[in-house]
Amino acid sequence: MDRIIAAYGAPHSPTPARTSAIVGVPPKTGLDYVRALRRRWWLALMVAVAVGGLGMVLVLKLPSIYQAVAEIEVVPPQFDGQLSVIVETPAHLNRDNSEQFVLNKVAQLRNKTLIDEVVRQFEPSDPAAAAALAAEISTGLTSKRIPGTSLFVVTLDSRDQDRVARLLNTLLTAAANRAYEEGARGVNASITKAEETLRELERQVEQVNQAQSKLLVEAPYLAANGRNFLEDEVLGLKSVLLQKKVRLDDLVHEQRLAQLWPHLRTGTARSDHPAAGTLAQLYQLKDQLEYQLEYLRRTVRSFRNDPYVKLLSQRLGDVLDQIEALQASQDFAGRLPDLAGMQIHRATEEIRELEEQLARQQVELRRAAPQFQTYLGLMKNREELELLIGHLRENLVKFKQVAATLKRPIEITQRAITPLKPARPNRVLGFGLAALFALVAGVGLVIALESCDRAIKAPEQLSAGLALPILGVIPRIRRHAGVCRGIHLWTPGIPDSLEADAFRNVRAGLLGLEWSDRPLVTILVTSPKAGDGKSTVALNLAAACARAGERTILVDCDLRRPSVVGLLPGEPNVGLVDVLRGELPLDHAIGADPELDNLDVLPAGELGGVPIEVLGSRELRDLLGRLARDYHRVILDAPAVLGLADGRILGRLADATVLVVRAGSHELLPLRRAKEYLEQSRAKIAGVVFNDLCEDFHHWSCDYSMRRTEPPRLKPPVRRRLAAPAPGTAAQ
Repeated sequence: MDRIIAAYGAPHSPTPARTSAIVGVPPKTGLDYVRALRRRWWLALMVAVAVGGLGMVLVLKLPSIYQAVAEIEVVPPQFDGQLSVIVETPAHLNRDNSEQFVLNKVAQLRNKTLIDEVVRQFEPSDPAAAAALAAEISTGLTSKRIPGTSLFVVTLDSRDQDRVARLLNTLLTAAANRAYEEGARGVNASITKAEETLRELERQVEQVNQAQSKLLVEAPYLAANGRNFLEDEVLGLKSVLLQKKVRLDDLVHEQRLAQLWPHLRTGTARSDHPAAGTLAQLYQLKDQLEYQLEYLRRTVRSFRNDPYVKLLSQRLGDVLDQIEALQASQDFAGRLPDLAGMQIHRATEEIRELEEQLARQQVELRRAAPQFQTYLGLMKNREELELLIGHLRENLVKFKQVAATLKRPIEITQRAITPLKPARPNRVLGFGLAALFALVAGVGLVIALESCDRAIKAPEQLSAGLALPILGVIPRIRRHAGVCRGIHLWTPGIPDSLEADAFRNVRAGLLGLEWSDRPLVTILVTSPKAGDGKSTVALNLAAACARAGERTILVDCDLRRPSVVGLLPGEPNVGLVDVLRGELPLDHAIGADPELDNLDVLPAGELGGVPIEVLGSRELRDLLGRLARDYHRVILDAPAVLGLADGRILGRLADATVLVVRAGSHELLPLRRAKEYLEQSRAKIAGVVFNDLCEDFHHWSCDYSMRRTEPPRLKPPVRRRLAAPAPGTAAQ
């Protein structure tokens, strides 16, 4: 076949009017960090081993700390609240401050005086050792309360296994003795204070008694029991005056009766007069009728028109007429002597005299009231003092009884014993923490390096950052004797491998960019910088095209660092430069590969004294035109783009440019600059080849277990002349 064209799809340009828009690199995900760990596991392991070893050495060097444990019970004094107030119990013995008492006693375990007292028993002569031991006790002593109880667990940490228990027991014993002595002193002080208070109260009672005796002498109307004779006389006069007034009222009433019935005087009237009973009955009937009429007036609606009311009114009128008739009769006209008036006059005089006497007594009583009130106050004060003295004596007796039976404030319920093993450090836990910290440090370092690393390691990052298609992804080729050709890796040595399939994918990507009227013949293979594997990609791409039946030639256009040297036998200094000088025919400079019939190679040749400008000469343009007519594929191995103009010049002569980027070797910025340089030179960039991918390549390939992995035996390469041109083309 003369030319290879795309079988499907409309033709399109390999690099249409492409913009150089800057597209950001996708942010790193968790998968990127997993890849970094897989790639740099050795670094994480080294850091983990170094940090873990250092941590374990530090754990081993930590001193052994032994811990003695004891248990104490702090019991506050249980005095009655009322007893404590009266006896004036000190605040530290008051039941209301029991919680504070407990906390104070536990805090006193750290008292410097107490610790110095204990230290003197162990280090009596060495001041430096004594100071060190005191500091050790202060820092190593801890106490923890058992919830809901008055029990405390006291611990002491020390490096001395033999004496740590004795130190703690001695300290607790000294604290218990001191607390007991303080409590005893407080109780004795309270008893002494209570006795002094009792004597003071008794003295006050004696003073009150003397004041009362003085008042009794000065006021004879006062009694020892607090009675006031003047007050008794006033009360007696008031009683007699009241009786006289009652008698006067009776006399006035009798006088009025006598005026109504002159013949019926009290004590002298004639009770056998026939009209007296009749008149009494008439008055009684009159009262009954008036009561009935008043009741009917309140209850009957039409009082004036009621027949019964009219009847009662008529009867009342008759009764009144009869009473008037009897009073007007001649039988009551007579009058007896007015004895009642004389009695009334005498009673009135007696009442007046009693009132005058009562007024004089009340004046005297008011004049004596201050002394009387003073006497009553003294009596009340004496009663209160005597009551307080009685309570104080009783409570003092109880207080002495309770104080005699009080428990010691601090009881050692469990003494410390000598520890058999150190409490800390827990070396097993320390080793585990050191290993964990070392692992975290190693992983963290790798993650930190990955976070700071901006190199392109995934094809997706490259495609998104350059806005170019991925023509193919080349894995890291496994090195062995069958894949070495000169200084390059030779995939035809393992034609059924994943590596060979990767280069076939690159060729398939180029086929997809071809169109019917202008197929891609001259393909420039370059890279942003040296060391990206562009020569290996060019060689194996040429081999893939040759194995597909295309007549292919590989031209080494790198006049600075030629890399095709050594692929063919013969003189290594014969090649492209000799042809451009006109010193050697083209057919003598081309060599054939013995393994692939369709693959020819044109080395760079002798570079001595050759200017770089030869790459932009008309001779090179004519030479590439001839090769394009004689071969189906012309693969140009060009120098790197950045810093050199060679690749940009050759890019204008090629039908398409393939940019090779090694995984993990570049950041995005230099790759964008290389792309911009090629676009400024109007090089047609077909896409990029991501080379040397060693992570997650299984996502870009499909491996088969039956694939043949051993390369065939290679034949020695031989030189051959230029093959006959393709049908329909003329050789130049």
